[in-house]
Amino acid sequence: MLHVVAVAALLRGAVACGSCCDDAGEPMSVGVVGAGFAGLGAATRLAELGCSVTVLEARARAGGRAETKSVGGYDVDIGAQWLHGMRRHPLLPFIEAYGMTWTPTDYGDAVAYNATSPTPRVPSSVLDAWGESWEDEVYPQVAKMQDDTNEDEPLATAVASVVSRLGAAAGALARRAVLRFVLANNVELTSAADADDLSLWWWDSSPYLVDDVATLEDAVVIPGYGVLAERIAADLDAEVVFDAPVSAASVADGQVAVATTTGNSYVFDRVVVALPLGVLQTDAVKFSPPLDDDALAARGAGVAEKYVLVFDRVFWPDDDFLYTVQPDPLEWLNLDRAIGAPSLACFAVGSLALRLAQLSDAEKTAYFVDTLRRMFPGVGSIDVVASEYSDWHADERTLGGWSYVKPGAAYRSNDRRLKKPILAGLGALAGEYVAEMFGTTAGAWLSGVAAAECVVEGLCSGLKPASDGAAAPGLGAAVLLAVVAVWC
Repeated sequence: MLHVVAVAALLRGAVACGSCCDDAGEPMSVGVVGAGFAGLGAATRLAELGCSVTVLEARARAGGRAETKSVGGYDVDIGAQWLHGMRRHPLLPFIEAYGMTWTPTDYGDAVAYNATSPTPRVPSSVLDAWGESWEDEVYPQVAKMQDDTNEDEPLATAVASVVSRLGAAAGALARRAVLRFVLANNVELTSAADADDLSLWWWDSSPYLVDDVATLEDAVVIPGYGVLAERIAADLDAEVVFDAPVSAASVADGQVAVATTTGNSYVFDRVVVALPLGVLQTDAVKFSPPLDDDALAARGAGVAEKYVLVFDRVFWPDDDFLYTVQPDPLEWLNLDRAIGAPSLACFAVGSLALRLAQLSDAEKTAYFVDTLRRMFPGVGSIDVVASEYSDWHADERTLGGWSYVKPGAAYRSNDRRLKKPILAGLGALAGEYVAEMFGTTAGAWLSGVAAAECVVEGLCSGLKPASDGAAAPGLGAAVLLAVVAVWC
């Protein structure tokens, strides 16, 4: 009962329409398109403001790329998983109110393997040396290029130039396979893209991608991130309509008409569009007036996939993370420690994820088992009892992972353009790509809160980029430091 009361306090804080009242004292109607964490954040704030809220969600569930599935009898997140910096995370109050738990994880508790070597385990001293070469030698020079160059270029080009210039000082990073692994581990896995596709100037603009959160606690949510989204949606003081893909949103007579592919139509005073970037980069939804397609195109909808395998037993070491250096750079989360399942969750991004997408599920399983056999040659047979593989980049409801900045993009101006009101001032965009902390679900949630303030109270400064010193209305600066990756 205490949990119910606590959630009610979080989700139903308003008793009157307040700032959401129209001239006649009636609550404004506000539509939220999408029930991922951006949409849920918007709907939560709109309900607090006293609005009449309707959420239209294309799927039969809430959460977007946060989805919890039963795999081999274990609840496993197929999308968003970790709370990074959880003690300052905006969703922590909900996790605590629902009585959910978490398991801390430590990126320093890791071991790496070269699956092409007869002695595959990489000594920890060697792994540490690679990290030190990146942190002490290569990355500082790359950061200097961000300030000193007159033209943007692909991050991979800049890194190759630095490594070549450093020569012996680059250490093992002068070896192509080692540099590829270090780039994947330090850059690509958090950016959802190959270094070739990332802007030198702006690849690390999101606070999630810098070290400010390194000392904050990371944890895996139990029973799952998707479960959290579903519970928040169920308790919203709003009408949530599932299986309602939106096909059009147009302004007429000072309101916004929204149509769905199922033939239903709605009319709202205001609208928050909380669809993934990849979807907005297509013509799946017709907007009138149109969105700023050029600003949307300046961002890439990343490719980031998760591959969960449940085994008949645990045959790997008791570390939080495992890494494959060769033949392909892979990250593995030890789900035995995280959630008590004899399971590993593997992560791949960019061109590697696209290459794996060409395989059937059976071929993917064979690829992962072959890699693990070479990482652990003495463990005997490796039997997979269940598996689940994401395909977010091809899913018509997402068409990508989290966003990244392309080389040559005018990031600051495009960022400001994305944060402007849409639909003749009657709407706003919400999503991780609009947030200061782009690439995170914490950013997605906070962007939804800011979009709600924008459409109801005209406080669109809450959507300004970090360089303008803005914060989401009603949220302290401490909360804004919280980050959580879309899959991690």
